[in-house]
Amino acid sequence: MANDKNAKKTTDQEEDKDEVLKQKVATVEDQLDNTGVTIDTRGFPSLIKDYIECVRAQTGCDEISATVNTLSLISSVVQKSVCIPKNDLPTKKEGYFQKLYPNLWMIEVNKSGGFKTTAQRIAHGPAYAIQEIIANYNKSKIGSGVVDNLKGAQCQEKDGLYEKNIFLPTRTTFAALLDVLSKKNGGLILSSEFGTWLQQLTGGISSMSMRSTMADLYDVPRFYETATKTGGSITLEEPFISICGATTHSQIAKLLNEEDVLSGFLPRFLLFLPPIKDDIPKALPSVNVNSKYSRVESGMIKFLTSIHDKKEFSLSNGAKRAFNDVHESMYNQVRRETKQIKDYIEPFLRRWSPYILKIAMLLRLAEDEKSTILERLDIEGGGHVVKCAYTSTKWLLSNFILESEVAKRSKAILRYIAKEGGSCIRPKLLKNNGNFNADQMDKIIKYLEETNQIIVIANNLKGKTVYQIA
Repeated sequence: MANDKNAKKTTDQEEDKDEVLKQKVATVEDQLDNTGVTIDTRGFPSLIKDYIECVRAQTGCDEISATVNTLSLISSVVQKSVCIPKNDLPTKKEGYFQKLYPNLWMIEVNKSGGFKTTAQRIAHGPAYAIQEIIANYNKSKIGSGVVDNLKGAQCQEKDGLYEKNIFLPTRTTFAALLDVLSKKNGGLILSSEFGTWLQQLTGGISSMSMRSTMADLYDVPRFYETATKTGGSITLEEPFISICGATTHSQIAKLLNEEDVLSGFLPRFLLFLPPIKDDIPKALPSVNVNSKYSRVESGMIKFLTSIHDKKEFSLSNGAKRAFNDVHESMYNQVRRETKQIKDYIEPFLRRWSPYILKIAMLLRLAEDEKSTILERLDIEGGGHVVKCAYTSTKWLLSNFILESEVAKRSKAILRYIAKEGGSCIRPKLLKNNGNFNADQMDKIIKYLEETNQIIVIANNLKGKTVYQIA
C-alpha cells in the first residue's frame, strides 16, 4: 500500500512538472511572438470604424492592418483638398510650422501569408472605383455603373475630384515616377512588396540619392526642380505622395539599418507591426454582397466623392490642449528610453507630431465633412495611431538594429526548444538546426543560460545533455 502511495505521489509530481513546463513554453512562445502592439480605434468616426470592421470581416486581417489601409484609402482620395496652413504672423492666421497636407507614408510589417495583399486590395476598393470614375469622366464616356455614386455632385474646377490622380505606378524607375508626378501632381503608391518596390525604383536598395529626393518630396514642397539624365529638368508643383507599403520581417531587416534610420528617409514612415497569429484562416469570406458591409463600402465611396471644396483646418482650444499634451507625452516617453534606443528613435519622433495632425484631418472629415475645426477627439484619435507606430518602431529597432547577433540567433533556438515541448537533447538540437555548427551552438546555449532563459541539465555523456526552458 505504501509503495502504491509513493508511486502515485511520484506520478502526480511528474504531472505537475509537465504542467509547469507547458506553462513556461506557452509564456516563451507568447514573448517571442507578442510584440505588445495594439491600436485603439474606439473614438474614431463611425464611418471609419464600420469600414475597418468591413475590411477585417472580408479579409481576416488584423485591426492594425485594416486601420492602416483605411486611412491610406481616405488620404489617397482627399489629397490636397484639405490642409492645415502655415502659421502666418502678419495676418495672425494660426497654423503649423509649415503647410500640412494629409499625405501618409506607412509600412505594415507582417509575416508572409498575413493577408497584406488582400487587405490592401479590398480596403482600397473605393479608390479603384473612383479612379475609374475619373477616367470615364475625362474620356467623356460616363456610363451608369459606378458613376451613379456621383449623382448630385457638381463638375469640379481645377484641383477638384476630376483633376485628381489616385494611384501612382508601382513598377517603374525613379526617373519615370518623377515624370508622372510632373504631369499628375501626385497620388498613392500602393505596394504589398515594399522592399521589392524600393529596390526596383532605385535600381539598388541602397541608392541614397533617391532616398534624399523622396525625403524632400515628403513635405509637399511648393516647387521642386530636379535635373534629368538628358540635361533637362523636371519641375514639380506641390507633389502629393502617399505611400502604403507592406513587407515581411526579413525585408524590413534590410531597410532597418543605421544609415537609413539616421539619414531621415525611413523615419518619415509610420511603421506598423500587427501581432503574429497562428489562427487557421477562414476558408471563405464571412460577408456577402447583401450584408451591411456592402452598404458601408457604398457609404465610403459616397463620402470620398463628396470632398469637393478646398478647406483649411484650425484647432479648437480643446484640440490645442490635447495636441500639446500628446506631443509632450511622446517626447517625455522617448527621454525615458535607454540612450541606445533614444538615438535611433528620435529621427522618427520628430515626424510623429505632424502625423497626428494629418490623421486628425482625415478623422474630422469623416465625422463632419463640412467642419473646418479639429476637435480634441480628432487629436486623440491621431495620437492613438501614432502610439501604435511608436510601439511598433521601438520593437523593430530593438530586434533588428540594437539586438546582438547572438541574441537574434538565440531566439531561433529558444523557439525550437519550445516547439519540442520545452526540453530537447543536444544531438537533436544540433541535427535540426544545421545553420549553426557546434561552436556557434555552444555560444548560443551559453547566452541563453546566462540570461536565465534555459536550464542546462548536464550529463557525463555530452550527447545526453538536456536543454530545458527555464
